[in-house]
Amino acid sequence: MAYLLFLGLLIAGTTALGALKVFGALPEVELKRRAAGGRGHDRTLYRAAAFGASLRLVLWAVAIPSLTGASVVLARHAPLALTLIASAVYMSTFAALDARQLHFLARWSAPALAWILERSEGVLRPVARLFGPVLESDQHGRLYEPGDLHNLMEQQKSQEDNRIAPEELERAQRALYFGLQQAGDIVQPFSKLRTIEAHESLGPIVLDELHASHQSAFLVYDGEPDNIVGTLSLEDAVRSKHGGRVEDSMRAGVTSVDEAARLPEVLNILSDTSRQLAIVVTPNTEVLGIVTLSQLVQELCGNQAEEDKNNPSSELALDPDQS
Repeated sequence: MAYLLFLGLLIAGTTALGALKVFGALPEVELKRRAAGGRGHDRTLYRAAAFGASLRLVLWAVAIPSLTGASVVLARHAPLALTLIASAVYMSTFAALDARQLHFLARWSAPALAWILERSEGVLRPVARLFGPVLESDQHGRLYEPGDLHNLMEQQKSQEDNRIAPEELERAQRALYFGLQQAGDIVQPFSKLRTIEAHESLGPIVLDELHASHQSAFLVYDGEPDNIVGTLSLEDAVRSKHGGRVEDSMRAGVTSVDEAARLPEVLNILSDTSRQLAIVVTPNTEVLGIVTLSQLVQELCGNQAEEDKNNPSSELALDPDQS
């Protein structure tokens, strides 16, 4: 008789504790999605989960007395040392099991739980509210820094029941990393950029250089190479007349950003000013180089980046001697 009582209490307590673990691991919104899929046991799980704190109240009310009673029965009919060892083994084993391995317990008990809750919610709800802080499931996302979010997405890729396409996770990670990078992280060094003097003639040689480079634009300077006054794009150069000067076809003015500016900020600046590039400067206004719109697109869109490498139509021309 004692053996059957012990076994019954252990099964009841384990089932309740396992159901708590499963319902705690699966957000209600996910259970609702699964229920909408049409499978009967998923609908039953959601029926029970929809009661929230009342469900947890019932499960704890079953788990605590049942497991405590099972321990008392075992202690009365077995040496104390054996009871302690058995309790330790039980707790460590249960802790090692995850929600997927215990899912059958929730699925097995859900019909009875839903039936009980639907008929006693009026009584359970006030009690559940009273013990609200204790019964509320842990809603903390365990996210403190952007790196935690990156790790979460990495974990999501290998999750067995993951329904997010790898490409979507990659895009999300790129967007996250994009927001963390600064202009100084991707700057193209000024020393490697080909520049053109504003008073230079737009003759066949310059046009050939533009065409042959398959690039989008040259930085234009006036007098000293550090005195950047604008940009000359291939499109503007083609529209110009042979013999005209660079300054007549260039787009005057430049946009500058601090090297510590985040890439989303740089993207917004280029969008607001309708520019294809920005000059990157230090706090002391020393010119480090440039960041182009094409670079930002490459950082944000991985697949597009590979295509741009093969067809870099939107980069600035590099000096052939330095490329």
